[in-house]
Amino acid sequence: MALEKIWDAFERLKTFYTDDKKESVTKLIKKVAGKTAKFDALLEEEFKILTRICNEYQIRHFEIDKIQIESLQQIDYLFYRMIALINLCLLTINL
Repeated sequence: MALEKIWDAFERLKTFYTDDKKESVTKLIKKVAGKTAKFDALLEEEFKILTRICNEYQIRHFEIDKIQIESLQQIDYLFYRMIALINLCLLTINL
């Protein structure tokens, strides 16, 4: 349940600047990365990967074609990976 909620927060974070998710995420990444182009690319990839994970696995969607997460360790890994990204973004936004 916590994993589903943290992914909901991620989806809301992607609309922090505007309702257009792509535009908002681009602005957010630029702010978080600062003037570090390589970190900009890393964050862009992380947003894409985590979005793909959410779309492919049973996190927020539970259709029969979604991959079920098999263990608590996998859930913990995904939760902490997501919380780390959200935390980084929120700390930067609130500076």
